[in-house]
Amino acid sequence: MLKTPPKAWKTLFNQQKQVLEEIFEKLEVEEEKYGEYVPLKKDIFKAYKLTSPKNIKVCVVGLDPYYSISKYTGKPRATGLAFSVDKKDIIPPSLRNIFKELERTISDFEKPDNGDLTKWAKEGVFLLNSALTARIGVSGRHLSIWRPFIKATLEYVHEINPDCIYCLWGSTAMKFRSVIENDNEDRILTGPHPSISSFIGCDHFAIIDEIMEDDGEDLIDWNLD
Repeated sequence: MLKTPPKAWKTLFNQQKQVLEEIFEKLEVEEEKYGEYVPLKKDIFKAYKLTSPKNIKVCVVGLDPYYSISKYTGKPRATGLAFSVDKKDIIPPSLRNIFKELERTISDFEKPDNGDLTKWAKEGVFLLNSALTARIGVSGRHLSIWRPFIKATLEYVHEINPDCIYCLWGSTAMKFRSVIENDNEDRILTGPHPSISSFIGCDHFAIIDEIMEDDGEDLIDWNLD
């Protein structure tokens, strides 16, 4: 169980204290049966630590964390940020497709040589998975465990930051649409999960830039360090 919640999210974590206790009880049972899960425990809430709810410009919701151990780093591929990996790891197929879509639609985007998306998180891109943990080697086993907390997170973001733009990628992420529906339907972008090649062509990054430009907001610099 997280002893000290991310300061900017303290209200949410206090509201969800019992839910989180139940989640970690279930994860203890999982660990006893199937061994360690990913990401590292210190990274489970990394997205919350790096992006304040009031500073969120874009909320990206994916599936569950990468569920394998990297042969390049010897650590979990999952880092606590959706789609992100360690700089020393190779770029996964889903992230490669994200970069391809950026190359296709954002004129000044330069394809990076690594998949560390920490810079995006610090710029206000909340990189959230539909579950914050995964059983090693198996997809989707922790989705039901985390669903109440992810739902509460999106409700909280929607309340605190009504102008947030949402990218719901894949059918699992799209199930949260009802949580954030409002009069600004143009701010809810849905499409295939980036692991599927048809993700390329969704135009989501171009649409995000258009919305932010219309709002008079500074555009996100999608280039990585």
